[in-house]
Formats: sequence, C-alpha cells, structure tokens
Amino acid sequence: MAMAQYERLVREIQEKTGKNQSELARLFGVSQPTVSRWLQGTPPELQHADVITKVAVELRIINNRATRRSNSVPIVGYVGAGGTVDFSQGQGPFGEAKMPPDGAPGLVAVRVVGDSMSGALEDGWIV
Repeated sequence: MAMAQYERLVREIQEKTGKNQSELARLFGVSQPTVSRWLQGTPPELQHADVITKVAVELRIINNRATRRSNSVPIVGYVGAGGTVDFSQGQGPFGEAKMPPDGAPGLVAVRVVGDSMSGALEDGWIV
C-alpha cells in the first residue's frame, strides 16, 4: 500500500468511528502527536502501518485483498565501510527494492555506498 494512502485511511477510520486524535492514538497504540503527524501526511513506521491496515480491515474500509504485501520492501538507509548504517540523510524510505523470495513482513533494505567492501558487497547494491 502506498504511504500516502495511510493519511486517507486514518481519516476514514476517524470519520467512521467518530474518535478524536487522542482516542485514535489509544486505538493504534501511539501518542496523539503521532496521529496528528499521520493526518498531516507523515507516513507511519511499518509496524504502525500494519495496525492501521488491520483496523481498516476490521471496520470494512478496505478488504483483505487490498492488504496483500507488494513485491517490494522500503530502502531505509545506506551501509558503507565497517557495516555502519547512515540515517543522517533523514529517515527513509529512499525508494523500494524487490522483495526476496523468502521475504517476510517488516523486511527492509539498505543501499551499499562506496567500494570499501568490494568483492563482498559492491557500490550500489541493495541488501
């Protein structure tokens, strides 16, 4: 499901239930400011996206077919020398990568930057 659709889902859940932001926060297990950010277009983290989707299915806003995972995973950062992951450019996603055959919900990817791992991991690879 596209990240922009979560703002719409949260609005529809709010409309259907008549809950205010604090009540939605309790329903989703987050803080009220988090719900406010979602309603302003900030995408939820993966575990929260799953909760929003589950509630939307329970309320029959979307159906189970709409919740099937796509064949992609979000790229959430970059990895370079020493295996460090750099999130300094902001929190991802930074695009998407193809879901591996044995991929599971919550799986994420990182992009290899630089050539210090040449032979093992090449610049530009997504792992």
